[in-house]
Amino acid sequence: MIAPVSIREFRREDGDFFTLLEEVKIWMNEHLPPHLLVSVTAHEDSHPNETQVVRVLVAHKAGANPKPLSETPAAKMASSGLYTLKTQVGGADEEWDAVASRALEQINNLGG
Repeated sequence: MIAPVSIREFRREDGDFFTLLEEVKIWMNEHLPPHLLVSVTAHEDSHPNETQVVRVLVAHKAGANPKPLSETPAAKMASSGLYTLKTQVGGADEEWDAVASRALEQINNLGG
């Protein structure tokens, strides 16, 4: 049987994507085996972002409330460095294609 996809939402109301992404990375390292990760999506609620609400959604197949990896057989493995989240920030006058190209180059340099 194929496990259903669950969504874990992370949210901040101060517009600080970088701190939010760090929180996401810590949770993923503590709770999510890589083979159960489906996707990570980050977005603002509106443009311009006057509310300062930023969100990250992690889609995964680890169940609705994954146990910490330290409480599973995976505890035998170091999990603090399973995930690395890299970001690309574009300038106000920069086209999305340029940002996406830099992200693709970064992925390929890392071996993705």
